[in-house]
Amino acid sequence: EEARAFIDGPGPWFCYLAPQHPHAPFAPHPRDLHAWSDARCRQVPVPASDAAQKPPWIRDLNPIGESDWSLIQQGFRGRLRELSAVDRLVGAIVEHLRARQVLDDTVIVFTSDNGVHQGEQRRRGDGTKAGPYDVGLRVPMLVRGPGFEPGPSIDVPVYPMQDLTATVLDIAGGEAGLPRQAGISPRALAADPVSHREGVLLHEGGWEGVESPRDG
Repeated sequence: EEARAFIDGPGPWFCYLAPQHPHAPFAPHPRDLHAWSDARCRQVPVPASDAAQKPPWIRDLNPIGESDWSLIQQGFRGRLRELSAVDRLVGAIVEHLRARQVLDDTVIVFTSDNGVHQGEQRRRGDGTKAGPYDVGLRVPMLVRGPGFEPGPSIDVPVYPMQDLTATVLDIAGGEAGLPRQAGISPRALAADPVSHREGVLLHEGGWEGVESPRDG
């Protein structure tokens, strides 16, 4: 309701809508409490021989047992149940834009901040978003609107925070005020994906329990 009221205000406007779902502890909408009850996530056992090649903070984790898999499956269904409400939220906003006849003039971006491990690398569910693994780093990013023609998926690295900032600046005709805001607009990526396919994103982190190289 707040988003629809904001959209009804004078334009042009920029709406950043960030629902908490899906996020533990799960609290799905009452109509979704028993949805997805038959859904099962893919089990990915990590053999001891593979774990031995990992850094200590992965290698020292215990193999995932049946009780662990049961909890992972519960979290998997909890995310799907909460995402059902997110799906309805997105649909309601799109329909509102269509009813106001501004959908064709609006750029919509759908993305997320991180994924979570569901048994991969012997890591269990919520709280496992950190680390240099695709499970946590790869998230969906969908864009539609002026300047983004329908077409096949584009396989180029994107960093949602900086690159979304660059997208807004690109559309609004502005310039980045700080170097860290100067990403690459997905509109430029979509126009020439070949030139950006070899791009590299640096993911850096250091936290208790995770060893990282140090000088000296």
